[in-house]
This record gives sequence, C-alpha cells and structure tokens, in this order.
Amino acid sequence: MHALLLCASVLSQPADLRDTLLTGESVELHVGFPYYRDRSAESIASEVQLAGFRSVQYLICNEPADLRPDVIEAFHRRGIGVCAALFPTAVYTPESLLPEGWQAWQMEFLRPSGYRHLSFIHPGYREWLKGRVTRALAAAPFDGVVLMEPYYPAFGGPDRGEYSDISPAFQQAFREATGESSFPSFTDPASPDYYETDTDLYRKLVDYRAKTIVDFYDDIANGPGGVRERFPNVAIATWSVGLADPNGPALLREWEGDDAAAMVSRIRPDLHYIQTHWPDWSRPDLPPDYTDAYRPFIDQVREADPNVKVGFQADIGSLEPMRKSPEWYHAFVTHAPAAGIDATTYYEFHLRWEVYHGAPELRAAALADDRRTVRLEFDKRIDPATAEALKGRKVTHFESGSSWAIEAVAVDGNLLNLTLDGEPPTGKTLGFPVWGVTDWPAVRFGGAGAANAIPESAWGWGEL
Repeated sequence: MHALLLCASVLSQPADLRDTLLTGESVELHVGFPYYRDRSAESIASEVQLAGFRSVQYLICNEPADLRPDVIEAFHRRGIGVCAALFPTAVYTPESLLPEGWQAWQMEFLRPSGYRHLSFIHPGYREWLKGRVTRALAAAPFDGVVLMEPYYPAFGGPDRGEYSDISPAFQQAFREATGESSFPSFTDPASPDYYETDTDLYRKLVDYRAKTIVDFYDDIANGPGGVRERFPNVAIATWSVGLADPNGPALLREWEGDDAAAMVSRIRPDLHYIQTHWPDWSRPDLPPDYTDAYRPFIDQVREADPNVKVGFQADIGSLEPMRKSPEWYHAFVTHAPAAGIDATTYYEFHLRWEVYHGAPELRAAALADDRRTVRLEFDKRIDPATAEALKGRKVTHFESGSSWAIEAVAVDGNLLNLTLDGEPPTGKTLGFPVWGVTDWPAVRFGGAGAANAIPESAWGWGEL
C-alpha cells in the first residue's frame, strides 16, 4: 500500500522571515520555467514547503514576468522566507529590458563566450542595475537580496585562452585607475606587455578586476540610493564562486576576479554564499561531502568576518548525467555543518531527481470550508488528464467502512481537489484512491522523460 500520512499544513508567518534565509535549507526557483506556469501561487509554495525548505532564492531575469508578489506572499503564509536573486552581469536579461546604449557596457572576451555579460566598470550600468534591484524590492515583499555570479567569467584564465574584460572601455578604465600607460597583452608573446613577461602589470590587472567587483556590489548594497539606505530591513547576501582545489581562492581571484574576503570585509553582508563551480558540479561522481574541499573559501570568509553566516550553493540537476539522488542530497545537507556551512541552496527546484524519476507522493490532505471538497497535496506537479480517472472512485474510512464517491476533480499544479458526494469526518485517517495518477513530463525542462505513475491499487493516506 502507498502508506504516506501527513496532516494538513499549518500556515504561519514568523515575525521576521529574514532569519530563514541565514540557516538551513534553501532552494533556487525561477517562475519563468514551464513547470511553474498555469498553476496558482499557493500550489508552488505548497510544493516547496513539502520538500522541506526554509527559504527560496527567487531568481529574477525578466521583469515584470518574474516579479510575482502573489508567489512571494504564498511563501510567506507558509513561513518561507524569500530572497530576491539577480545576476549582476545581466547575462539572462532580455535585451528588450536593457536601456538604450547598453551595447557600450558589454564585456569583451579573448574568444566569444556564447553569452552576453555587462561589465562592472561602467557607472551608468551600475546605476541602472541599482535601480533595477531597488525597484524589485519595492515591487514585492522580499526578505533579502543577493547578486549571483558577480565575476568575470573566464575559468582557466589566459593560459586556456579565456579572459575578460578586454574591451576598449575596460582597458581605459584600468589605465586611469592605475596610472599605467599600457594594458597586458594576452595574444602576443613578443610584446613587452605580455602578461607572462610584465608580471607586475598583470598583477595590477588581477587586483583591479577584483576591486571593480567589490566596488560594484558595495555601491548597490551600501551606496546612495542602495539597498541598505532604502530597505534597511532586507537581509543582504553576497556571493562568490568556489572550486575544489587547495589553491582555489588564489586561482579564482586571478582568473575571474573572485575575492570573497574582500567582499565580506567591505560589504558587511548578513550571509555570504559560495557557489560550486562547473568543473565540480558537472561531475557525475561528485561525492556529497565535496564541500570539505571548499574549506579554503569558507575559512577566508570566516577570517574576514567571524560572525557572517556562510551559505553554499550546489547544482544537483542541470544535466541528466549528474542529477543527484535524494540520498545524495540528504548526505550533502547533513554533512554541510561539519564543513562550516550554515545554509545550503541548489539550482533548481524543479530539476531535482524526484521530478524526473519518482511517482507522485501524497504528502498532505485538508478539508475545505464547504466540507465536501478535499485538497490533496503531492510532492510534485501532476498530470490533470490522469487525475480524471479518479471520478467515481471512493474515498474510504476503512475502520468504519464508510465511503464517499468522488464527483469531480480539479488539478492545480501539485494540488488535487476532490469534490465528494458527502462530508467526510475530520480527525480520521482516510484512504484516497490515487493509483494511476502520474507526474507531468510536458512541464519538465525540455519535456524530457516518461511519466511516473502511482502503482495500481495503491492508496494514499491522509487525515483531514
């Protein structure tokens, strides 16, 4: 029998949901994916809560479509804090949302990266992004804010032919800031400015790149018209990328401008997140305790501010070969405190293993005010077409032998509303005839995979 019992959820909102962002399990969520469309805010919040998360990193790429106050308020009703999460290089922002003249703000790479990134050195861009961040915080009741991936995306550095920003505007800004008359060359070994020849010039560039990121983030967080001035009750998180390498902090500072210690010292965040870099998260064999290899990053954050909370971001499902199982995830979050981590998050909620490989599980049941409608809450989105088969089946109280026929069904994301031909009792464990109900591959990323069905003759159990 499909023996899962969970009472109806109690909706409550702590006095200060900021605290939910600083410890425990969080998850990243982007309402722009098909998985979150054509369903209520309540169903999204229900599914996240049933998965056990204290808070959400709410990704904003495309306003106003991504800014849904109803979703944030639904999370709040369930005691789940919400952190606004934006990308400071506008990498996923549609061009239609960028201001006139944005082309002058682009990073230039040694070789094309395949993505568009805007550079940290442009005052006009910084002011535009500051306005974008504060408008988002004014539009919805967020509990925190974070800028994700504030770096120059050039993993491996010049040795691999990866480097940015080398645009004319960046080179001019570097010369003005340092008093140098030259800029390092990365393509001509015969040049006296070649980065391996004039190492002093190259080191100044490394330092300058790191400084530009901290300056950029600090102004948005602490500058005039910034987050702390306009929204003093909103928690501020900072973000940097890590790597499972003993020399990781030095390598990523050189290659991509990441300097977690400088960021924490300068910005004074409530929480600092360390992100798993792609060479690690893309490994199918990555062990759940790989966070131990990130201790150099965690230690430098602690040294910069012993009181700051340390968060850690994993990626457990972007690619099918490295999609992590529930057992892997449980081991990951269980081990995190031993590695010095206060909070965890991962990308992205609907990419988790269960959405692709597990049959829907009934997790909660509640009786509506009309006393004849029962709301069943599942751990994932279900296919409305398969739920139609429940009509005519009977909800049963096996102890007494009483039953109530299902007259109508209505699906809302992970919520299944059953209208019965009578009023079932409260305080009793009932059996719900949910066999044959499946998840919905059409709303997965890429519409991938086969449907997973609740086994034949399997009952779901719940107390109203």
